[in-house]
Amino acid sequence: MARIRGSDRAGRSLAPRISTNWTDHPPKLLWKIPVGPGWSSLAVAGRMLFTQDQRGPKETVVCYDADSGREIWKTEFDGRLDDPMGGPGPRATPTLANGALYVAGSTGAFLRLNPVTGEIVWKKDLTRLPIASSHVGLSIFPPGARTGGRCLWRRSGEKGLLAFETASGGLRWSVPCP
Repeated sequence: MARIRGSDRAGRSLAPRISTNWTDHPPKLLWKIPVGPGWSSLAVAGRMLFTQDQRGPKETVVCYDADSGREIWKTEFDGRLDDPMGGPGPRATPTLANGALYVAGSTGAFLRLNPVTGEIVWKKDLTRLPIASSHVGLSIFPPGARTGGRCLWRRSGEKGLLAFETASGGLRWSVPCP
């Protein structure tokens, strides 16, 4: 299981060291592909690389083959954030957990995808969440924090933490911004 800051949570890599002297031992470029704007990093599962980018008016979740850079699948949904400080595009990195891929869009979309096919299992609009729900849930999403008397992320509906049922996407519980 992937964990924040690594398997021992110490913020260090236990992998073999690689040479950082690129003058004497330059890395070999294996492939290079264009991607749209955004701030998403890569989530990795075996030879599959998952990321998000902006393609016109659509946010796109993409799966690439790590060996060739070939696009395996893409899933697009409506959404475009144009921030004057950071530019256009998604701000989150896809998350892999228990055989599912979770994606947070920049304009309030929260999705569970099948990581093999890119098929949308469920999609929620965090701008239109109910105040309370009685569903059972496991996936936790932090949409906002309070500053200056209001939530930082205006679309969070004053919610600081949300928990969703992973199978259906139903909201189990929420906590107000602190």
